[in-house]
Amino acid sequence: MKQFFVAVIVLFSLVPFAQEGRQNNPLFNLTGGNYINKGWHLAPGFTYMFPSTGNRSVFQLQENNTDTLYTGDYKTGGRVGIYFEIGKLHLYDRKIIKSLDYGIGFKSLKGRESFDGLVGVDSIVSSLAYEANFKNSFITGFININNYLQLTDKTFLQNSLGLNADYRLINKTDAIPDYGSEAFYPKAFVGQLHYKFGFGFRAGTNLFIVPTIETPILGIYQWREGKSTLHYFNSEYRPFIVSVRFFWLKDRPTRDCVGAPDKKTGDQLWGKNMRGKGKKRGKRRRKS
Repeated sequence: MKQFFVAVIVLFSLVPFAQEGRQNNPLFNLTGGNYINKGWHLAPGFTYMFPSTGNRSVFQLQENNTDTLYTGDYKTGGRVGIYFEIGKLHLYDRKIIKSLDYGIGFKSLKGRESFDGLVGVDSIVSSLAYEANFKNSFITGFININNYLQLTDKTFLQNSLGLNADYRLINKTDAIPDYGSEAFYPKAFVGQLHYKFGFGFRAGTNLFIVPTIETPILGIYQWREGKSTLHYFNSEYRPFIVSVRFFWLKDRPTRDCVGAPDKKTGDQLWGKNMRGKGKKRGKRRRKS
């Protein structure tokens, strides 16, 4: 994971050089366009918990000064959950940080673990089997800094680094047998640094669509030596969020457009002074 984090930093540092020499029309016209540099975004999607520890075949521990041996198969699996977010976005005319967005959302994380094997305590051997599922639902708050690498006049790649703070609202977790191994669960509050990658395109004058994939790269709270995975039961799981972000920029107020009526004065096209001059010229022609 450390190598992945370094690769992300290197990618961000190389973006300005990759953009040099491009002759594409700008993705965003922040000075003369019909929209301003801020707007809204929303993104429906789904989550998947990818088991990072995989399946294991032998587990052994010493309990109460007696030799206890567990022999069997661990099996882990992820399940699909729902995701949705909404928030605001601000664009910037800078080299690396092209935009900043923040908002709130909802996500559910689901997975399962099973064990089937034997437990031996001294000379007594017995069978042990269980299957457990977890389903946690969180309300999340997030903030991202984004860079856009333009490919064509209408397409671009998005790289993002962000922070998410999640609070668990619903906890549906099966109990597992107490056989000497401490069953672990994330705390109600989770804080992470995450990375997001997307491919976007312009769908209208001020509407953009960006399918993205997101995963944590550093666990901040609950701190476990920086591990970015989540620990459920006796296994580790990596959350992935796949979503389609829609963001649109606000229309520029009509009073900012040349020739548009002013809301305060009601002047049309060139304004009150020009209309007055037109009337004076008309009167002079009638006198002649």
